[in-house]
Amino acid sequence: MEIIPSLKSFSLFRTISYYDYLAINECIFKAMKTNLSLNGDLPEEPPSRSILIGRFHHKIMEYIYACQTILELKKQIEIEIQLL
Repeated sequence: MEIIPSLKSFSLFRTISYYDYLAINECIFKAMKTNLSLNGDLPEEPPSRSILIGRFHHKIMEYIYACQTILELKKQIEIEIQLL
């Protein structure tokens, strides 16, 4: 089990990116991640849906290049779906 660090201090925004602006609507601390001073490291975030889909597509493209038959490709795709 990971321990969530405590907040020691934070700094104000000097500039804000478009994605930080979007993150503010979800949670002010999510947008301030780079402005926070913590007493430890934050736990690693799980991958987003778009990252999982991108990894899956890249893996399938590798199989398209490597597989000799359509049946072999279909089998590899099914394996990747199970792993996902």
